[in-house]
Amino acid sequence: MGPAGTFMVKRINNNEWSGGSLGYYTFLTVVNNTLFFNADDGVHGRELWKSDGTAEGTTMVKDIAPGYALDPSPFTVMGQTLFFAANDGVHGRELWRSDGTAEGTVMVRDIHPGWPSSLDSWNLTSLHTSLFFNVNADPFVPLPGGFWRSDGTAAGTVQVLPEPAFARVMICGQAFITSQTDLYVLLLNPARCTISGRVTDGAGRGVAGATVRAGAQSAATDADGFYTLSGLPTGTYTLTAALSGYQVTPVSRTVTLTGDVSGQDFSAAPLTYRISGRVTDGAGRGVAGATVRAGAQSAATDADGFYTMTNLPAGVYTLTASAPGCTIAPVQRTVTVPPDGVNHDFNAICLTERVVLPLIVR
Repeated sequence: MGPAGTFMVKRINNNEWSGGSLGYYTFLTVVNNTLFFNADDGVHGRELWKSDGTAEGTTMVKDIAPGYALDPSPFTVMGQTLFFAANDGVHGRELWRSDGTAEGTVMVRDIHPGWPSSLDSWNLTSLHTSLFFNVNADPFVPLPGGFWRSDGTAAGTVQVLPEPAFARVMICGQAFITSQTDLYVLLLNPARCTISGRVTDGAGRGVAGATVRAGAQSAATDADGFYTLSGLPTGTYTLTAALSGYQVTPVSRTVTLTGDVSGQDFSAAPLTYRISGRVTDGAGRGVAGATVRAGAQSAATDADGFYTMTNLPAGVYTLTASAPGCTIAPVQRTVTVPPDGVNHDFNAICLTERVVLPLIVR
């Protein structure tokens, strides 16, 4: 037991004279929360092992070369799969893959059938959904060498260049490859770059149906307000977003693509309008305290009979007016906004005084 929290997970090799099970060529690599590494248990030679951090979960994945040590080889992860060069004692050093099970640990392709060791085990490079590596050539045997790529299947393991090279970087679906003399670009993903983001309202809820544009490309937001623009080459783009009935901010965004870009968000607030007018009596005087309604909205007239209703979303509204002791005409008005509705007036005939007739007794 070492310092607090540090302890040996498992003693793999019990031979105290062997120098231990791990050593320099361990190549600790994590895939799906599982640790993979090379280890020699003193019985099977150096083979592929895995661990979940417990003694019981630390086991040999597969005895790839029974009675023969596995070639020490760095691991490369592509997606959720482990790739490495291994020599099973029959085919020579070839490309292998593993999903962490013995059945799923298999040779991808015997590139040089009947001839040993096609791979240089130290040059596996994973970019996006392709694995790149160099294959050894032999001047005395007509077998293909040079630069190769693999998608993890035998059929998808093919030669890219007849000369050795190295895959350097992936930018928007394009792999940039350098040989001793040249720079190559290999298009692997026709979708190329993507720009993604979200359009939300003032409460942070997604706004569906907004159109986001980048040049000639456009995408509509989904039910949760998310959008993705794909198929974009590298370059600089001006993003805009629009939705009928909404004010979208910012007005635009400038994005320079050297790879996929996310988080290009917009805010959308419903455009609102107002309806206004006046309620007057037969003499043209303003009627104070009258109530004018438009759906759930209402406003009271001021001392001069004027009213204004604000923050109305676009739509068609039926206006009605009422005042105690008054008959209002017209009974209702239909108003469509936008634009703002102005001068939507009503007339009120009100009982303003009581007539008292004298009582005559005969």
